[in-house]
Amino acid sequence: MPRVELFVRFAVVAEELSFRKAALRLGVDQPWLSRQIQQLEAQLGFSLFARTTRRVELTEKGQQLYKEAKNITASVERTMAVARSLDRAEKSLLVVGAYYYGFWVAARVELLNQYRAQYPSTELQIVSSYTSSLIFKLRQRTIDVALLPGPLAQMPDLEPIKISQHVMRLLAPVEHSLNHGGPVSLSELEGVTFAAFDPRFNQGVYQARYGQLLAAGGEPMHVVDGEMAMYYTAKSHRLPLPAFDWPEGDLVLGDDFVQLELGPGFPVVEHWLVRRRGDTTRNVERIWALAKGLNAQIAEAAGDTADA
Repeated sequence: MPRVELFVRFAVVAEELSFRKAALRLGVDQPWLSRQIQQLEAQLGFSLFARTTRRVELTEKGQQLYKEAKNITASVERTMAVARSLDRAEKSLLVVGAYYYGFWVAARVELLNQYRAQYPSTELQIVSSYTSSLIFKLRQRTIDVALLPGPLAQMPDLEPIKISQHVMRLLAPVEHSLNHGGPVSLSELEGVTFAAFDPRFNQGVYQARYGQLLAAGGEPMHVVDGEMAMYYTAKSHRLPLPAFDWPEGDLVLGDDFVQLELGPGFPVVEHWLVRRRGDTTRNVERIWALAKGLNAQIAEAAGDTADA
């Protein structure tokens, strides 16, 4: 009977349909992987792949076997992910996924500082990526929790808790017509060009952050080089800039930009801590308890605003 690991290697080759790519993914030598597949074929008594000089294709029997073998691979990957998660818990390691450009968010800084202060013996690792990648890593258990911008789609397998909520800031050149000394209304943005990130980065966040501005008739100039580049674009083109997460970036703008007072209706910015639903490992529970404290501050601030 062939060994289970041979079926795992076969499934990777079948998925890639390339021995070179499969070898890179598995971290093994390509000729060795080819011999492993040949060994499996010899033990089974039939061919799994039809090989030519240009391509690799599954045979009919290979296709049937792949349907089952990929289930083995998925099970092995889940088992290894759980093992890695348990290993982190044993070593007192917390791996936090955080989205790019969110490192100046006050709630993120406060949460991580609180964790380091209360649990100095726990190693804290930060993994930066985009929202979709972090959600995938969280599900794969390669990270323990994720710090993400809102809005978040409903995800039955994941549990979010809000740690930050505030109204966006609007920065503008001192000479801009919006800088008239009083609160800026949404209606004043009709026909106004402002610097914005490219919607292809994240359609949901784009709509949440700019939806009201677009509905009011604002005209975005999309910047594809990241959030810091938006500050340079705003400065060089003398454009207003809706600012969400990077107050230190204001230093790029200099004294010839001002923060405008805003009227009602402007976008609210949210940030969330997310964990796998039901994850009660020690370090995840610790940071979750700290996040609950930040969430309570949001509720308290909302109550104060309502009373006012």
